[in-house]
Amino acid sequence: MTRLPHTLTQMTISGRSMRVPRYFEDVYRRAAVGRGTFITREQIDSLNPLDVLSILAYVKGVQTFNRGVKFSGCPDINYGEVYVDGERLTRFSTLNDALRMVTPRAIQAMEIYTRQSAVPGEFLDAQPCAVVAIWTKRGP
Repeated sequence: MTRLPHTLTQMTISGRSMRVPRYFEDVYRRAAVGRGTFITREQIDSLNPLDVLSILAYVKGVQTFNRGVKFSGCPDINYGEVYVDGERLTRFSTLNDALRMVTPRAIQAMEIYTRQSAVPGEFLDAQPCAVVAIWTKRGP
């Protein structure tokens, strides 16, 4: 008997290693699922934005205007919810005003969900058509 070599199938594994800041494990875990757009501190630094609206201008499914934001999954301008460190700001202010309350320098990460079907359960208390979750450097 002669031994024949076994042919192995080729498998490509891709991914990236990322250091997760302390207390941001849940935020980065949701980002890994890929249901929305996730923006890191490093990406914000590379954009050097003047405000949060400038960051949102780069997100697919989001249109920014002088008077607010339009999400692809919402019927009109300024529909949607803004959460900062897990607290819903749009409970007490408009979406546009809530986005102006945070400076880009204070942001560690952002999650943007442009349609209701992509919004994780953590943000469904208001049944939003879109969500912008901002996590500041001080953490959740």
